[in-house]
This record gives sequence, structure tokens and C-alpha cells, in this order.
Amino acid sequence: MRLKLTLLASSVMLASMNVHALTQSDIDYAAKHIKLTTGLVENKPQDCPPESPWGHCYRVEIELENTGKRDLNKDVEIYFSNYHRTLGSKSDEFKIEHINGDLHKITTTDRFNGLKSGQTKKLNIDFMNWIVSESDFFPNYYVAGANLQARNILNTQPLLDKVGLDELSGFSRGIKNTENQLKRNAGDLLPTATATSRYADNAKTKDLGVEAVSEHILPTPMKTTLLGGKLDITQGFNIVSDALPLNQLQALNDRFKSLGIQTGQGVTVDVTVKPEPSKPSGSYTLHIDEDKIAIIGTDNAGAFYGVQSVAGMLTLGKNTLDTVMIEDQPRYDYRGMHVDVSRNFHSKAFIFKLMDQMAAYKLNKFHFHLADDEGWRLEINGLPELTEVGAHRCHDLDENKCMLPQLGSGAELPNTGSGYYTREDYKEILKYASARNIQVIPSMDMPGHSLAAVKAMEARYRKFMAQGDQTAAEMYLLSDPYDTTKYYSIQHYQDNTINPCLESSFIFMDKVIDEINKLHTESGQPLTDYHIGADETAGAWGDSPACRKMFVDPKSGIKNAKDLGGYFINRINHILDTKGLTLGAWNDGLSHSVIEPSKLAGDPAKAWVWGTMFWGGVDNYNNFANKGYDVVVVPPDAYYFDMPYENDPKERGYYWATRYTNTKKAFSFMPDNIPANVEWMSDRMGAPIAAVTGEKKRDFIGVQGAFWSEVTRTDAQAEYMIFPRIFAIAERGWHKAEWEPEHKQGMEFKTNVDGNKGTTHLNENAKLRDADWEQFSNLIGYKELPKLDKANIHYRLPIVGAVIDKGYLNANTPFSGVQIQYSKGGKNWENYNPDKQPLVGNKAYVRTIAQDGRTGRIISVIAN
Repeated sequence: MRLKLTLLASSVMLASMNVHALTQSDIDYAAKHIKLTTGLVENKPQDCPPESPWGHCYRVEIELENTGKRDLNKDVEIYFSNYHRTLGSKSDEFKIEHINGDLHKITTTDRFNGLKSGQTKKLNIDFMNWIVSESDFFPNYYVAGANLQARNILNTQPLLDKVGLDELSGFSRGIKNTENQLKRNAGDLLPTATATSRYADNAKTKDLGVEAVSEHILPTPMKTTLLGGKLDITQGFNIVSDALPLNQLQALNDRFKSLGIQTGQGVTVDVTVKPEPSKPSGSYTLHIDEDKIAIIGTDNAGAFYGVQSVAGMLTLGKNTLDTVMIEDQPRYDYRGMHVDVSRNFHSKAFIFKLMDQMAAYKLNKFHFHLADDEGWRLEINGLPELTEVGAHRCHDLDENKCMLPQLGSGAELPNTGSGYYTREDYKEILKYASARNIQVIPSMDMPGHSLAAVKAMEARYRKFMAQGDQTAAEMYLLSDPYDTTKYYSIQHYQDNTINPCLESSFIFMDKVIDEINKLHTESGQPLTDYHIGADETAGAWGDSPACRKMFVDPKSGIKNAKDLGGYFINRINHILDTKGLTLGAWNDGLSHSVIEPSKLAGDPAKAWVWGTMFWGGVDNYNNFANKGYDVVVVPPDAYYFDMPYENDPKERGYYWATRYTNTKKAFSFMPDNIPANVEWMSDRMGAPIAAVTGEKKRDFIGVQGAFWSEVTRTDAQAEYMIFPRIFAIAERGWHKAEWEPEHKQGMEFKTNVDGNKGTTHLNENAKLRDADWEQFSNLIGYKELPKLDKANIHYRLPIVGAVIDKGYLNANTPFSGVQIQYSKGGKNWENYNPDKQPLVGNKAYVRTIAQDGRTGRIISVIAN
């Protein structure tokens, strides 16, 4: 029985006049002496291939220089990743072929005449769609061939700065400051961010000073009453509580210690619990007096959050707190953060740091995306292949020992695409979460986005077949060996779906869920919600013999491949229901007509809804709530933290949903009235959107920020993408602002920003929102970013806005309180004082600097 093999990546066969058989020495020589550079030629050239989707393509140049003293062997191959699928090359000497996922293969033609010592050759390649971000160029090209040990090309390996944030290798020429590179196509109406545009945007928000925000905390409490006094905290805090468990007391003490505050002495913090069933979980009162602090929670969560609010009152460097009375309760029960560790692996230490900050800002749900196409990240008893094969990427065309490289992981181990959590690691994470009042919701995407699981089980199949044990080989098999269906997933995979026509697929899922359930039980955090993903499976299974048997069986109820998505959901639902678990999934996976929400596992089942505003997603949120689902609001337009912070090629991220999402945009999104957001938003190109409010029968249960990790290969990069945007999720999840309008059926909203003239229903709301943002941004800059410095969080330091007026530098940032620095030549830096603007002449350089000495991105400012 022969299984389909996924060949990989991008191979470039570099011919030369040499004819000797390829050796390991040739591979090593090529990896060291090929100097490879690449860059964008243009978006939407006039001669895009006719098969270009909607007529859109972009052209990339790859330049290969032989810097060594001998010719390269003709059989050397070069592999690389590219996010979009190729449309071919017009090169006479090279041709390119898409293999799988983001990986491509370049081979030589008969007209290729070698690459001699000192020689350079270039080829242009066309790809689908467009690119406008430098993070679209993946690192770690590598050489391979003839079953020899593959090696990464030296000059394409990332050269990271000291914190692992910026990649400095220089193999990519990136995006140039030209119209045909900065713009995706003629319909791209959004202006690129500049020093001048940033300055104008930032100038709308005043610097209120640290004293103006000293009594404020994040997220905003329901009611705060200032009492006019001061509490001296020089000696620290002594938390006294019989109500809180020891693990939570330890977590709270650790929070204070991380801020430089002594614990176990000083001001008494008396914490008690007094149940009030009429109030939501997490409610509390906090009384800061001139000699003591008293907290009463309605439950343990409320008591815990009351103490976190004390930490929130702190301004680093001050030894007093304002005396206040706070009455507080959360807006939503679900206040979440999603983290994808499949596309690129992120360490347990990173997860711990993130959970510390989630707890500090009262986020209570951790959606842990542990398996997708690019990797399986959790050890499962009895299925070692899931982590032996599915958790690692290397150059193994048979995929018996690892997955083929994706997303620029390269061929050599270790790499950022490889890694997993042991069972003990996961139990540590669960215990760490419980101590911080956080529920962990595991997610293994299926039946789509499942390449890692599929390939791991195929490797398992081959191993047991070689041992002559067919029963064991087929026990957990996820793919039909005779399936000839041709399809592309949204990420260009051709074999990434679990086959729902095989009973072994459901035996596998039952096994995995059982093992995860055991880990939760052993860790003291029972599993209640299990997220199956269930999204993006279009095109699979039509030519699977196992499925065709079901198509012709009148008892199956399955007429064709389109019926299999709903069939899969109902089968997996049965497994979850028998275990007493609640089914959770992305909304598109729950859209099949045969699914009856009232019959799904849970009371009710949960739908994480992610439709974009401009693709009809406005209606999805209320529609799924009206069907009876508990809806978590996850709009890619505002809450996806893999999107860039601004419209600038230097900013990391994908941009299929929006060209940018900064902290203010996430802060401004109104989750209870989705259509109203249209008035403040344009689509990803800057074009207008329109929406009408429909019927809304049920409230949503919460909101969630989502971090996907395709282009974030280090923990520092992940922190950069999440912080400070996560503050906006914490704010909207806990506090409903007075400027958020109530949902009223039948109201029409049209885009009224980015040069578009639309409806003006929210003009007065916008004034209130901007005043609220002014306070919020000052709070972040003066109080919260210094706390992130203390926690060693590599948040995104704001990019400076600046203009030069008559030789004098004027500079600002979106977060007042962050120190700006300037330099006349780019080497010697001085602190910027807004009250004494420096004379710099016609050009200067500016950046921000954190309290720990870390600096932000440098930009140049030129006088008009």
C-alpha cells in the first residue's frame, strides 16, 4: 500500500560544468559559498500570467552568486519557502514548481550552463496575489540533494539582535519606497505611514502627565470613588487571606515582587470572599485607606482580581497609592487570548510570561492552539509519532523522521519550527494557569489544518507495516492511501485534511481527547471546553475510495464530499458528548446545514466567530448567537495580533484581513454592536463598507485576541505582536465604555473614515471615545509599559512621529510617557524634551527607548 508523499520546498538545481557525483562536500561548500539575495520587483506587473487570481500577481527576483573558488556541482538543490503559490518563471535557465504549502522547487532547464566561481545569475518568479511587508520574505534557504545532509545557506540565516527581535541578515532587499512595491494594486487606497503622518495622528492625543492617571487602573473598573488621601507603601504589602488558595496567593505575591514591591510585610491587604449569586464571577470591592487595604470578592476570582487591582494602582517609582473605593465586575465571562504555537513553536517560559500578564489585566481564558498543519506540539501517550515526527521540521522527503520545512524553518535542527511540550510541561502550564485564574482551552485543529497529524500517522503506518503488523498500522491512520483528490487548502496544502470516512480517524480523535482530558484531571484543572477548529476544509475527499463507498450507501446519509464536513462535526460531537465536554469550533466549521446547535455537546456549544467586516462577517456574529451558540467575538479586522501595527513594510505580519491594527483600533472596536464598527473602519484596501444591524436575540459571552505565529519565529517577536495590543482586549472584555452604542435593529452604517463619506451616527460617540483613548493611552505609557519592562516583556515600543519646523524637531508618540530620543547623525543619541525642542537642521533620526534601555525602530525625519 503506497501513501502519498509530500515533497517539499523549493529546490534550485544549480548546474555547472562539473559532472562528478554529488557529495556532502559539495553540499557544505554550496551552503557556505552561495550568496543568495532576493527582493520584490513589483506588484501587479502588466504581464501577470493569465491564471493569476483576479489578475493579481507579484514578481520576485532571486540572485545567486558563487562566492567560492570552484564551480558548483550541477546536482546541488536549493529549497526555500514562499507564502503565496508560484505562477511560474520566464527564465530560460530555471523553472519553478509549487510542491506543498509555502514550499517550492526550482530546477534548471536544458539551457542552464552552470554557475562558475565568481559568477552571478538572476531569475524572476511570479507568485499569486501581492506582498507589501518585509516579513513576507522567509529566511533559511537551504541546499540539499542525493539523500545527503541538507545545510542552511549561511547568508540567509537570521542574524538576530540581542533580544531576538529583529532579523538583520540582509539577504532580503525587502520592499522599496516605490508605488509598485508599497501598493498592492490600483485599488490600494491606504497611505503608507510616515514620520509626518504619525506626528499628525499622535498630536490628537494630549500628554496628560503621570499624575492625571495615577488613580486609574487597567482595565477600567465599573465605579471608582476617590477618597482624597494617600497610602504609604514603602514597606510593601502583606496579603492576609483564608479565602484564596495558596497557589493564587503565591502568584499574587510574585506579581508584586516582579514590580519591585516587598511582600509578607508592610501594609495589610485583607482579602475575604462573600458570595453574591446575583453578581458575575470575578466581582469585588476594593477599599484603599490611609493605613490598610480591604478586598471583598464575591468568589475566589473576585478576590484574586481585587488584589490585582492593587497592583494596577501602582505607579513604578512612587511609594504611595491614592485612597479609593472601587466597586467592580466584569463585562464578559469570557476574556481571552489565543496563541498559536503550531506554525512556529514558542517556549514554556513565554507561555508563563504571557499568563502572568493575562492575570494582571484580568484575562481569564487561554485558547491554546497546539496543532495545525505545520506542527503538533503536545506529547500524547501511546502516539509518540505525533511529537517524534509531527513536532519537528527537517529535510526528509519521506517524512519518516520529521515534517518537511515550512515558513522558513530551514533544514537543520533545532529550528523555530520544531519543538513540543511534554506531558509534564503541559501539566505545569495548567497548574500555572489555575494559580492565575485562567482556564486553558486546548485546540487541535481538525479535520482541516491537520497535516502534522496526518503525516505523523502515515509514518506510524509505515513503521508498523514494516514490522508486519497491519492492524496496528491502520489503527490510527488519518488518510486514505488511495485518495487521488486534488485540492489546495487556503495555505496551499494538498493533503492536510483528516479523512472522515475512515473509522480510524475517529479512533485517533477519541484517543487524543482522552489523553488531554487525563492531563487536565491530573493537573487539577478539569477539561470542560475542547476546541476542534473545523475550519477551511473545502475541496477534500471527493476521490477517496473510502468516501465513495459512503456516497453510494443509502444508509450513510452522505451524498457527496460537501456533506462530510457536517458529518465530521456530528461524529466528533458524539465523542465529546460522551466525555461531558463542550464542543467549540470556528464559525465556518459550524455552518453546515445538517448541524443542529441544540444537539451539540455543551450547554450550549461555543462558536468562535471570526468573519471580517468587508467579507460579510458583520452578520456572522449575531447569526451564530441567534442560532443558540455561545459566541466569542474574534474579529480579524481588530483582534488578530498577527496583523501589522501600521501600514509600513517594516512592520511584521500578514494583512489579508486588514492592513494594520494598532492598539487604538483594537480599543475602539465595539463588540456588542458589530455593524456600528463599520462607520469607523474601511476595508483592507481603504475602500468603504456598509452594514445594517440585524436581529440580535442573545448576548455574546466574550472577546478574544488572537495571535497566529506564521511570521513570528522567536518569543521576543511574539511578545512584540501581542503587547501592548492585549491591553485593548483586557479593557473591552472587562469594561463597557459609555461611548459604545446599544444595538438597534435596522440601522445602516457606512464607512466615514479614510477619505470616505458615510454615515455620522457615531460622531458624538467618537468624541467620547477619543477622550477615553487619551486617558487610556496615557495610562499605558506612564504606568503599564514600565511594568512590562520590569517583567522583561519585549513589547512594541511605539514608532515616533516627527516633523522639522524651521530647523527645530517636534516629536511625539501614541503613548505619552515613553521617552523619545533623537540624533543628528544616527550615532549619538540624546533624550528629547518637548518643552525645549532641539535645533537639528534639515534632517534627524528619532526613536523611543524603554526604561530597561531597549530601543525602538529608528526612523529618519527630513524637513519639508
